[in-house]
Formats: sequence, structure tokens, C-alpha cells
Amino acid sequence: LHNSPHSFPTRRSSDLPDLDPESAWSAELGLDQSITDDLLARLTVYYTRGFDFIGYRTIGPNQSRMDNISEVSMAGLDSELTYTINRYWSTYAGYTLNGSTVEQDDADVTTEGNDLPFQPRHRGRLGLVLRCASWLTVDLSTRYESERYTDVENTQGSRLDGYATIDLALSGAISPRVSWKLTCENLLDRRYDVYSVPTELSAAPGILVNGSVTVTF
Repeated sequence: LHNSPHSFPTRRSSDLPDLDPESAWSAELGLDQSITDDLLARLTVYYTRGFDFIGYRTIGPNQSRMDNISEVSMAGLDSELTYTINRYWSTYAGYTLNGSTVEQDDADVTTEGNDLPFQPRHRGRLGLVLRCASWLTVDLSTRYESERYTDVENTQGSRLDGYATIDLALSGAISPRVSWKLTCENLLDRRYDVYSVPTELSAAPGILVNGSVTVTF
């Protein structure tokens, strides 16, 4: 199970309790289908059942505590369509529907049926790709995530609004063994909350640039 990091300076977590290890089983089924020579569809459905999931419980204003949640489930689908316009241009659209739910909580039965923290129900992406040459590919896309909560109680104060960003990725091959990539997330420097603390530290940092060079031996 993946538990999103949520450590931040103005929301204090109490001393860590004795936590049981998480465990889970998962099932996944995927399908790739060429609808036409230029149009490819991908669909994946998944289901995960988790036990002793480690999540955050709110214990006071801007205070939380890590604790085990007895049983959780994560179910959904990933879908994507890719259309090749010509040898240089292509476009794609993706959508993810995700339901991450508390199934059983021996410590607090009122949370049963709630969403897991930091898990939006809807994600979407729409992009345009230009392949100029082997040394340069340009990928311009817009990304959307729907509302989500920062605690297992799903309190109104922990609800984060949905947001959309525009992202840019540049990549290419310098040689058969060396490639590079440069990504720029949130190109328009939009501010949106990633935590529920009532300060500017709750907001996303703005434009995020990452670069890498990969060498294959």
C-alpha cells in the first residue's frame, strides 16, 4: 500500500504509537486494444484489500496521530487513449477512477465508509506530444485531481479542493546509451493546497523542475 507523505512543519504529529505492519493483497487486469492503426486504447481495473493500514487521525487543531486502520479497500480503473496524428505529432487522454475506502476501523467505527487520506476519486490527463527528432521529444499536458481529505475522519476542515496544472516534459537520446529528461510541473505557477493547515505552508511550492541523465551500461 502507498501512503502519501504528509509531514509538514505547522501540523504536529504526536509521538508515534506502537504500529502493526501493513499487509495487503491485490488483483489487476489490463487490456491493450488497437481500435485503428492510429488509435490505441488501454484499460486496467484493480482491487486491493489492505490490513492495518497506517493513516493519520486528527486529535486536535493542527494535530494528528499515526494509527492502524483495521481494513481498507482500493478499487478503480485506469484508462488511456493514444492517437497518432502523423510521424511527428500524437495526443493522449487518460482518466483514473479510484475508490479508497475504510472498510473496518476497530478504533473508531464512525470512520467506516470514509475516504482514505490524500486519495482523490478522480484524476485526468490530456496531452500533446511532438517528436522532433531522436534527441528531442516535447510533451505538453494538463493534469487534474479532484477533491480529497487529509485525515481519515474526513472532517470539513481537512477537505482539499480539486486542482489542475499544466506540465511540460522534454526528453531525448544523446546516444544509444545516454538519454536525458527535463520536466516542469505546474508551469503556470498555480497555488493550491496540499495540506489542510491554515497558513501559506499548506500550498504547493509552485513550479517544480526536475532533470535527469540516464546512462545504460
